Amino acid sequence: MQNFPKFDYYLCLVSHEPAPNLLPLCDDRFNPKNIILLVSKDMQKKADWLVNALMTKGIARKNIEIIDIKDAYDLSNIMDTAFDIATKYEDKKIAVNLTGGTKIMTLAMYAVFPGLSDIFYYLNQDSQLLWIQKEKIESLTLNSKLKLNAYLTAHGNKLLNDNKPNTSKGLFNLYNNFIKNYSKNEKFIRVLNGVASGCKDSLKAEVDKNTLKQKEICSLFECLDKEGLINFKEGKVEFKDRDVLRLLNGVWFEDYCYHIVQEIHKEQGGIQDLASGLELGRDDYQEQKSCRSADNQGKNDEVDVAFLSNNKLHLIECKACIIKNKDDAKDYINKLLTIKAHCGRETKLAFVSYFKLPITLLNRAKDNNIKIIQATQLASLKTLLKEWINE
Repeated sequence: MQNFPKFDYYLCLVSHEPAPNLLPLCDDRFNPKNIILLVSKDMQKKADWLVNALMTKGIARKNIEIIDIKDAYDLSNIMDTAFDIATKYEDKKIAVNLTGGTKIMTLAMYAVFPGLSDIFYYLNQDSQLLWIQKEKIESLTLNSKLKLNAYLTAHGNKLLNDNKPNTSKGLFNLYNNFIKNYSKNEKFIRVLNGVASGCKDSLKAEVDKNTLKQKEICSLFECLDKEGLINFKEGKVEFKDRDVLRLLNGVWFEDYCYHIVQEIHKEQGGIQDLASGLELGRDDYQEQKSCRSADNQGKNDEVDVAFLSNNKLHLIECKACIIKNKDDAKDYINKLLTIKAHCGRETKLAFVSYFKLPITLLNRAKDNNIKIIQATQLASLKTLLKEWINE
């Protein structure tokens, strides 16, 4: 957009969802120097999170002013507060975001800031920013491309750890073989899971004698040996180290899903940020203490694969194990829903499973709008994920 209007201050009304205030301020064309946040009592935490997110974008804390209002539904009081702001900055050009806050707060802003030097804007659900003033200014599509840290911070989360796996070509081809030749390899993954799970205090395990009679299974163990992940000899498996043991006990499937999302980005773009193995802490998570400490119990979550597309968070739970227990199925769905509750209502969820899922999990997923990709569907994983992203 040519002749993008410049402002001295941006006035925002803080509400439950941070995106309407955060996204415009993260568009490089806005280049905000000073920000005023109008905050009601019940939005104090939301304001703190928004400030922290803005700081991750390089905006100095000293340039963000927080102004409290006593009652988000007291029109007279809010108008008085707005008038005080207008008077204090009467020689400054102010842009007022009408998207957040209560309707009463919006009415108060529109009543107090009517001058030509003061411009209102509103962000719709399609990330179209609409200017509202006497002189017509063309609407525009925002260029904001949030990163995971900024997005999660704005929702009161702490990104404790994340991973961007660098899988070798040979290893990825092996994973791809597990997926594309599902009918042949499904039994091997069952065996591999059993072997890896059987290593409790050591890195060694033995393969069942009857299983060793199956050439295809032995051949795949030999492939893992060639990749340097295990030592396979005379039916005995020794994993290289604990990290490899963890990898072959299911993390490989997370890495595979991560790389499929990477390929989607290479083909059609649109993925702003991508990570796997995320560890999230809630707002009151104490980073100086262990995740196992009593103070942190129940205040952290793990996410297998997460990415942002169109500034919407997409979370994927990846499971390479067989889920039979009804309680386990319920727990997996509840875990995703709990994380979503702390990451914004626009968060999209998917559950990707190497094995066929029980009907109880499928029904709960359907009821909660969770995308399911399982078993033989994995051959079309990239296509199915593209459809999910574009929904």
